[in-house]
Amino acid sequence: MFRSGLAVVAAIMLNNLAGQISDDVLAGIGVSTRIMMFPFGIILGFGTGFQPVVGFCWGAKHYDRVRAAFRFSAWTAAIGGGIMGLLVAVFAGPIIAMFGKSSQEMLEIGELCIRLQCLALPIHGWVAVVNMLCAGLGDARGALLLSTARQGSCFIPIVHLMAFLLGATGVASVQAVADILSLALAIPVLRRVMKKIPSTEDIQNLPKEAVPIPEGQL
Repeated sequence: MFRSGLAVVAAIMLNNLAGQISDDVLAGIGVSTRIMMFPFGIILGFGTGFQPVVGFCWGAKHYDRVRAAFRFSAWTAAIGGGIMGLLVAVFAGPIIAMFGKSSQEMLEIGELCIRLQCLALPIHGWVAVVNMLCAGLGDARGALLLSTARQGSCFIPIVHLMAFLLGATGVASVQAVADILSLALAIPVLRRVMKKIPSTEDIQNLPKEAVPIPEGQL
């Protein structure tokens, strides 16, 4: 709910600022936002699939699987985000042209916005997995903080400042900057959450009756 609500607020703020600069800037930001919804949707879908897996493993006390699932998913999201970002960045111009006739200013702003967000796409993918890890482990505070960071706490405070200082360039780059800032929130959240997950050494030191027995060994 908070993620969706803040996405609407962020879009309204960004469009208002872009419209104050020029109609071409507004059009470039609008087209780039629609284009980037595709890779963002893939990352969100991947994270949504990871969440119940890590939640089931956590509930079953298979802590080694929790850690393994997170490592695999974090690397996959970061690498996959990098690959998608590279492809979209390379073909940013032709993709924008598919949305209709474009002026030179619209094309430049749209390409800049897309390519900067593509650079931050691996970070966005990694943070999304950390967000879903918090949700899967029942850490509501961490999940809320990270789900609202990208278009809330890391976006809203800087959008007017960047538009004032950099004009159209600031409006085009604000979402990428917010993605990078969200990493600064995700790292301490991940450290705190990982302390809750017993390591292999911790499991070995538990009493036998406290260690879950895999079904195949019953």
